[in-house]
Amino acid sequence: MELVRRHTRTLSQVLAAFLATAPVFACAATGLENPLSPQFSSIPAFIAGALKVLVIVALPIITLFIVIAG
Repeated sequence: MELVRRHTRTLSQVLAAFLATAPVFACAATGLENPLSPQFSSIPAFIAGALKVLVIVALPIITLFIVIAG
């Protein structure tokens, strides 16, 4: 009975290790693609876009707080 438990545990560990590394090998075969659009392909362009979004979202909130503050 102990032998069966030991083999089951070893098999489950090997299977878990394989499943943990399988996505790495799958991505390596096809390569990684940039999930962002081409206009955000560089870091400065991404930061500029993120700041534009921050301004668009923050301005109405700041305006609301100023109006509430009186």
